[in-house]
Amino acid sequence: MLFSNIERLLPWLQQHGPLLVFVWLALENTLFLGIIVPGLSALLVTGLLIHTGDVAPVAMLGAAVAGTLIGDQINYAMGRWGLRRFGCIRRVLEDNEEAHRFIEQYPPVVYVFFHFPLYLRTVFPLTLGSMRFPIRRWLWIDAMGALLFVGVFTGMGYGLARWVLDVNDLASMLTNLSIVGNAVILALSLLFLVGTVRFVRILWHAWRAPVPQDEIG
Repeated sequence: MLFSNIERLLPWLQQHGPLLVFVWLALENTLFLGIIVPGLSALLVTGLLIHTGDVAPVAMLGAAVAGTLIGDQINYAMGRWGLRRFGCIRRVLEDNEEAHRFIEQYPPVVYVFFHFPLYLRTVFPLTLGSMRFPIRRWLWIDAMGALLFVGVFTGMGYGLARWVLDVNDLASMLTNLSIVGNAVILALSLLFLVGTVRFVRILWHAWRAPVPQDEIG
């Protein structure tokens, strides 16, 4: 997570906060744009600005949740109606009974944390879409996940505001925020790593399996 551009974006956040945060989070959760537009940065700074009274809390939080949901729905839709058009994707995901059993073995409450590990934010909606995961269950998981993701990191920015505001240099202040935020992301990424590796192995074995004759033609 790089905070190098946030110092220049801070005045825009103060003047056009809800719109900018909405676009920021929507792009961050679409494909792999989070590498370029890190949503964690936006949420931490949003919490900071709410603490200082520079932005309207309800509008900023609503825009952040809406942007996260929109980006996730784009990814899910691309997986369900886009990627699955490829025969290899259908074989590895949609028609892979072992992969479906793996997803079903965990309660939905586990999946509401999918925004926290950086590597799952894009891949998880794409995967569930490609597997034709039930839309209603997906919407519930995503809604709870978006509220949790936005609430935790905005709250973190708000809670740490008093500490970071003691730093006179803005770049140093944002660096302090990033250290804490990245530590949380790393810890949660490690928690999900074992399950993710197991799931990837299931997909890899399906990919390496002999291709049925009806797909060869």
